[in-house]
Amino acid sequence: MSSSDRTKSRIKPQWPIRLLTIATSVYLAFCFTPSLARPAGSSESPRPDEPAMASRVQVPEPTPAAVDYHYSGLTLWFLRQFWVIAVPMVWIASRASERIRSRLPSRSAFSLSLCFALSYYTITSLVNLPWSFYLGFVRAHDYGLSTQPIGDFVADELKSTALSLALFVAVVTGLYVVIRRWPQRWWIAAGLAVLPLMLVLALIVPVWVDPLFHEYGSMSDQALEAQIVALAERAGVDGSRVYEVDMSRETRALNAYVTGLLDTKRIVLWDTLLARLQADEVLAVMAHEIGHYALGHVLQGLAVAAGLTFLGLAFVAAAIRQVIPRFTGRFGISRLDDPASLPVLILLAQLASFALTPVGYAFSRHIEHEADRFALEITHDNHAAARAFVALQRENLGFPRPSMLHTFFRSTHPSLGERIDFCNSYRPWSQNQPSRYAALFRSPPPAQSSAAAATLAEPR
Repeated sequence: MSSSDRTKSRIKPQWPIRLLTIATSVYLAFCFTPSLARPAGSSESPRPDEPAMASRVQVPEPTPAAVDYHYSGLTLWFLRQFWVIAVPMVWIASRASERIRSRLPSRSAFSLSLCFALSYYTITSLVNLPWSFYLGFVRAHDYGLSTQPIGDFVADELKSTALSLALFVAVVTGLYVVIRRWPQRWWIAAGLAVLPLMLVLALIVPVWVDPLFHEYGSMSDQALEAQIVALAERAGVDGSRVYEVDMSRETRALNAYVTGLLDTKRIVLWDTLLARLQADEVLAVMAHEIGHYALGHVLQGLAVAAGLTFLGLAFVAAAIRQVIPRFTGRFGISRLDDPASLPVLILLAQLASFALTPVGYAFSRHIEHEADRFALEITHDNHAAARAFVALQRENLGFPRPSMLHTFFRSTHPSLGERIDFCNSYRPWSQNQPSRYAALFRSPPPAQSSAAAATLAEPR
């Protein structure tokens, strides 16, 4: 053995150790890097010019269960990042792609791509089954967040898998059609198709997909529904439908969201949220969701997601030109238009996603913050909004002030601590300053009497 070979043999075994050391260091940084927000337990003192009626809501300390849920979730997230990289790498290194492709019917390139996509998704779903079952059922039940019977969980998983399989096969088969048609510029054509596909899905999912999993109906509290519709009309959002979904049969968590476009747009409230929040808290949550529509956040989010996907495809296209020649002969993958290259595409896409997802999350936190601002400006009910966030923290095992790295890589919303702080401090109208979104309102917020404000309930 030459001296250079001996040197390589000594160096190579060190790389797994170095990688593990780096991963461990990053994990510890995630856990212990302080948040940019004020530390838990701190609170601002009211400014002298703030009205006395504006009683402040304290950010509660997380419960022991919430702390454990947060840190165990962080560990699982790290393991998941390794897992989604390891699975396609095993496909490549074991030459499973080559063997499966060679056994599939090859009457045409189209049918070969379709059959390989079907095989890949089916096998990978079976490999991922323990993850799906633990995260979706066992963990949620262990922490008391889920009440769903095992039969209902299995039924939902089967429906979800069938829909995901159909979409995956359609997208992958179409992608290989594009690769064969434009071998050098395939990523441009694929990237341009992303936004139309997202728009179609945004239109059909609320009407055709969501009802397969849950029952959507009108609100049981008709008076509260009328207040929500009136709030939407004041915000200039006409034609909004408000739906109550029966989630109490499967979860204790609270949630509300907006979905759909044009005639399919709707505001959805879980019945668990309606059961545990007071009426003014529900209105504060609804003002936030209405703000998403009034500010055009749905379309903006789709555009940003499509743009990031386009960038990710550009990275994959540039990287795979270097990767495929290295795989020729070693792993049985010699051409990009060979369906056996799918694990390579997925591996590179996962790496691109890891790098670009924080950008999308940063945009998401921005629009969520602006929706919070919109809600406060249209209701002037800061106390109710803050109490709603306290309830969300309590019921959803929220961790109010995560680390900066956690926020950067995992958070689509500002932390609950930041949101409660914002509710406590944001009152430009109390200082005769202009509100950012007042021009969008068809009528001013209703005045709150000092007597009513003084009797607001403290956080439960």
